Amino acid sequence: MLLAAALACAAVTGAADRVPERAVLFIGNSLTYSNDLPAMVGAVADAAGEPVRVGMVAGPNLAVIDHTTGATDAVDRIETGGWGYVVLQQGPTPAGICRDTLVLAAMRLGRPIRASGARAALFAPWTRRGAQRSLGAATVSAEAAAQAVGGVLLPVGA
Repeated sequence: MLLAAALACAAVTGAADRVPERAVLFIGNSLTYSNDLPAMVGAVADAAGEPVRVGMVAGPNLAVIDHTTGATDAVDRIETGGWGYVVLQQGPTPAGICRDTLVLAAMRLGRPIRASGARAALFAPWTRRGAQRSLGAATVSAEAAAQAVGGVLLPVGA
């Protein structure tokens, strides 16, 4: 519900031609596709009377950087356009090279996201049961990536 509310309330800015704010492309890994998170967001939005068109590009064990190197067709899907938001998700990301790589990957995808008229949204993901101590570092990593691309942070892990 937090995601649906955040996406409904945040404005898309900077696009010459307005794109539908209620169209969300999810780019991620099994945390996104295992429970079909895009469909769940769509169902919650439908139930609230605010339909959201969703799409997904996800695969097992993918980091956001993998979507920039041809492991998926994420860049093509972004460039096709019609998205108000592009949600970037990877597993809990610690500080150091992992955080730096997430920020770099978000910046690489940020260009086509902005060019298509959409806005990036970064998941601060949930952690494994018993590993809640890593939530803080994961949130800082997602926040750094969101700031690097002028996106929004979605603290779904919290």
